[in-house]
Amino acid sequence: MGAVGYGGPLALVALMEKECCGRLKWISSEVFTELFVYCKLLPGPVAYQMSLAVGHHLRGRWGGVLAGVALLLPATILILLISVFYAQFRAIPNVALGLAGFRAAALVILVDSSWRLFKPFRSDKRAWVYIVGAIAGMWFLPRWEPLLIVGGGLIAVLLSRRVAGLRSYLWPLFWVHFKAGAMVFGTGLAIVPVLEREVVHHYQWMSSSEFLDGLAFGQITPGPITISSVFIGYRVASYLGAFSALFGMYLPGIGFVLFLLPALRKTLAQKAWLQHFQSGAVPTVVGCIVGATFLLARTTLTESWMIGVFIAVCGILWGLKAPAWLVVPLGAGLAYVARLL
Repeated sequence: MGAVGYGGPLALVALMEKECCGRLKWISSEVFTELFVYCKLLPGPVAYQMSLAVGHHLRGRWGGVLAGVALLLPATILILLISVFYAQFRAIPNVALGLAGFRAAALVILVDSSWRLFKPFRSDKRAWVYIVGAIAGMWFLPRWEPLLIVGGGLIAVLLSRRVAGLRSYLWPLFWVHFKAGAMVFGTGLAIVPVLEREVVHHYQWMSSSEFLDGLAFGQITPGPITISSVFIGYRVASYLGAFSALFGMYLPGIGFVLFLLPALRKTLAQKAWLQHFQSGAVPTVVGCIVGATFLLARTTLTESWMIGVFIAVCGILWGLKAPAWLVVPLGAGLAYVARLL
């Protein structure tokens, strides 16, 4: 599944359900749905979390570890190869043009995912408050995104209850990605606002265009989009940096799903305040993603032809219902056509 799981986290989870519940009949649909609900409540990329949870359910903690490693391995190898040859790749004539198209298309997918995440909250007036507040927070205080998410959840709880050197880079890389992995709720796209502010603006490890290149590579490779952390780590500190970022991003999920989740499953249904927390935290995440999308669009769509590519890819994605894995390569092709015209 890690080798063919294109289309984003929900598509990957749907593939897991089809294989594990339908074809192989390893697990019932009821148990799979229960695990999915719990994984959405826990921080971390949901598709990766589900691989850990299903593996743990079938074969204990080592089964969870094996399933998680297997899901990440194909995409890790692919994006590491891309990272190794990134400089040579960019030096090829007209490759920069293709990467610009990648970035525009990746932004379209981000916009589309933001819209699909927002749709369940369209008629929820309370969720609108969290979303708008998070967008404003991301605009003015983007580095505080983790606190915005926790704050949104805590506000919902209070309202419901009404009560009161090369090596020098390795630890920062690990810690930045560990924080991202520990604060991502529901979808790997939530890493974007966290990592963009840390990697591009705070530490200034790479430019906005390079960051969006990494995001695009995470989209066009199979598996979770959070595998983009390998690209970031390699660009900063070579192979050690790549694996430092990789471990940082996915280590929280191992702890949450293989150690915390078994205990939570016994008590979670009895804790009403956790459901209230989710009602505030999840729409706040949506608002943070929308806010980060606005910020990335401001630095990406700087030329008229890029705007044209963006609009064209929007039409392909929404009008022709093209799959997400096809949209990013199409963006590169449209970039070449736009420059020829």
